[in-house]
Amino acid sequence: MYYLRRRDLDLGVTLYLETGFHQKLKTAAVFLNLASAYDTVWRDRLIYKMARTMPCRTIARLLQVMLSNRCFKVVLGVKTSDIHIINNGVPQGSVLALLFFNFATLEPVNLSLHWLSVVV
Repeated sequence: MYYLRRRDLDLGVTLYLETGFHQKLKTAAVFLNLASAYDTVWRDRLIYKMARTMPCRTIARLLQVMLSNRCFKVVLGVKTSDIHIINNGVPQGSVLALLFFNFATLEPVNLSLHWLSVVV
């Protein structure tokens, strides 16, 4: 499985746009295809981020339970497939889907004092 972190995506798009800007090119719009973004979320990392960020351990544990042991089966007419376990991804279409996706793409910024002096 290939996992693209948000900062890698942001960096690639930013470099592309800045290069065009310096070459005096115009950018009308930027579209990112996130069609399968929910299917490729690394669930263990997501749970880790939620547990580290949320002040309430009970809510973090509840969200972990909601993401664990998810399964599916296909029903076509009277035939039913075997049950398959979903190892990664988050539920789509739920009210918590955006929360899960935001946590999945959250990359904390860790700047040392050295880098702060360079940036400022």
